[in-house]
This record gives sequence, C-alpha cells and structure tokens, in this order.
Amino acid sequence: MNTQHIPENKVFEEARHRYEMASDAVSEKVQRFDEQFRTVCRERPWAVLAGAIIAGFAVGRFLARR
Repeated sequence: MNTQHIPENKVFEEARHRYEMASDAVSEKVQRFDEQFRTVCRERPWAVLAGAIIAGFAVGRFLARR
C-alpha cells in the first residue's frame, strides 16, 4: 500500500476526471447505438416490428410462468 500522503483535493480531482471520462465514453456509445438503431428502423421497419412482436411474446410467456 502506498503510504505517500495525497492531498484530498487531488484525490477528488482525479475521481471527478475519471467519472467525466467514463460518462463521456458511455454517452458516446449510447449515441452511436441510437444512430445505428434508427438506421436499421428506417431500412428494415418490418424486421424491427417482427422482432418487437417476438420479444413481447417471449417476455409475456416468461412473466406468465411466474
């Protein structure tokens, strides 16, 4: 374990910086996923609709068993 004393403000600054970097990375991935999903919805609306129906049926069956 490192016994060197690090001022608290440096620790909080580093934590804030890491949080901002992680937040930016997640935000970028969500935005990219959203763009891809919208593209698929425009190009293949019937496939998306069929997938939604199948997913809804599967979730309904799963919840009905409980």
